[in-house]
Amino acid sequence: MPGGAWACAVCGAGQDSSNGPFLWSTLALSALPLLMLAGGAIWLRWHLRGRWAEEMSEREVSTEAAGETPSA
Repeated sequence: MPGGAWACAVCGAGQDSSNGPFLWSTLALSALPLLMLAGGAIWLRWHLRGRWAEEMSEREVSTEAAGETPSA
């Protein structure tokens, strides 16, 4: 094999010591988008729950001020 072929970073045919870092970087780069989507979904759920709870408490205050009993 020519000497330039051993320098190929894509084929992984170089030294065995580089296989571990290539594997870990592949796993990290594969998981990163999924973790970002999950984090965004969790943040959105948390944000919307807080807003919903705030709206419900405002409705209870307005019905109590009007003299109505809040329905369950």
